[in-house]
Amino acid sequence: LAYFQVALINDFASSNAGVFGPSNTNNTGLEVLQVGVVSIESFLRINGTRRNDNTGAGYRMWDNGTQSLTSILGNSTALAVYKNSAAISLTDAGAIPALNFNGVYSIGYYNALANNMDGAINELIIYATDQSGNRTGIESNINSYYSIY
Repeated sequence: LAYFQVALINDFASSNAGVFGPSNTNNTGLEVLQVGVVSIESFLRINGTRRNDNTGAGYRMWDNGTQSLTSILGNSTALAVYKNSAAISLTDAGAIPALNFNGVYSIGYYNALANNMDGAINELIIYATDQSGNRTGIESNINSYYSIY
């Protein structure tokens, strides 16, 4: 799996809001959420397993109100997440289980509460395979266009 996102996301004041995830169920597949109810901008969950604990800036996948590049990469043995090409902390960097991308996914929506995200996604690129070996080149190409960092 390789997920690259350029977005300007604002802290969501009332509850979880979806950035990317299944629209017909939650806790299945890849979920990228903004979590403003605890004044924390980002939340990553894969097949129901929380991967970042959101307790500090080192776990955040983007900065509130600032255009950021978020990269999520992984395979059957490990997971890595980057914000503006710098690695962020994870509470669970274990293997990514098989994800079902055959379901209906939404951009900017969270199924459980029907909350739309607050912000704008400028670009979203998803590869079905791990692109860790190509990450820096992909991020550099994206950054050349958007001048994020």
